[in-house]
Amino acid sequence: MWEIELLTINTINLKLMKKYFYIALALGLLAAAYGYYEYNRPVKGIENEVADVSIESAALLTEFESDETSANKKYFDKIVDVTGTIAKISDNDGKKSVYLNAGSDLSFIICELENTADADKLSVGEKTTVKGKCTGYLSDVILVQSVVKN
Repeated sequence: MWEIELLTINTINLKLMKKYFYIALALGLLAAAYGYYEYNRPVKGIENEVADVSIESAALLTEFESDETSANKKYFDKIVDVTGTIAKISDNDGKKSVYLNAGSDLSFIICELENTADADKLSVGEKTTVKGKCTGYLSDVILVQSVVKN
């Protein structure tokens, strides 16, 4: 009689443990699927976004050189329209960047282009406007996810 009760309790515990195992497995699979989705989600482009600030390349560099902290508060992680003359166009492993002259021989506004075909329409010495997300200043002002406006 005691054996029957113990057997029944063990059977109930085993069924309950299986139920919890399958629930935990389902939650784990859902978490893994969500993580995979987030990891592979494409970066939102800024092509259709409105720029927070429009500025000349020389003025932008001057602001960062004179007071980097206040310039970071004003421009960091914001969408910026920068107008300037193209100093050079570089190609690093298929990723094209436009260097806008900012009135200094050592510092530029580097615009990493989202669409490399945009660089084919540009030439050195041409005045252009580039829209990009400002990521800060490291002797050059860096704009990522940039698109050429004209």
